[in-house]
Amino acid sequence: MNIVRNTEEILSNRQKSIIQSSCWTVPKMLNQGFSGACVGYAWAHLLVAEPLLLHDITDRTAKEVIYWNAQKLDDREGGEYPGSELLSFGTSVLAGAKAVRKAGYIIDYVLLSSFEETIRFLKDKGPLVFGCSWFDGMRKPDPETGYVTPTGSLSGKHTVLLNEVHIIRCSRGWVNDKQSWVNFVNSFGPIGGSMEQPKYVLEI
Repeated sequence: MNIVRNTEEILSNRQKSIIQSSCWTVPKMLNQGFSGACVGYAWAHLLVAEPLLLHDITDRTAKEVIYWNAQKLDDREGGEYPGSELLSFGTSVLAGAKAVRKAGYIIDYVLLSSFEETIRFLKDKGPLVFGCSWFDGMRKPDPETGYVTPTGSLSGKHTVLLNEVHIIRCSRGWVNDKQSWVNFVNSFGPIGGSMEQPKYVLEI
């Protein structure tokens, strides 16, 4: 049986939802190519994004200034940088932060340890570099929902820039995990010559 609710009741129910939403523009897309430099590129995207909006950040900055130096600062052997005795791909988000600070782009950094801290920072302060496990199902958004979900086989680790958040909570503070999402910027460059990127969303 269908129940028709009046307008006041509908509005009352809507008001019970608490929406936290924020978007930080990333005007320039960089491309890591076939290198393992996702950490460098995620940090470079942070520098070109709001609120910093640095204009002199290039693919060379991401790879040579941030990524190569991060590999020299992390606790792993080898790297992709010239002169490395052992070829090794990737580095840590923390080493990337140290490299960005050493290069003088930032004064300091903070490590976030919880979901709530991450959402609060992304909403109020700015975009953030995010390291995660990377699954096959995250390569392309679902054509119907636009969501990227961690499904399929684990293909490795990846680092992206979180730049947008949309969290819906009930009046008790619980997160609606079917309608809440974060948007992330990947480091695969402009698609088809266009600066418009597919909207990657990670369902919470």
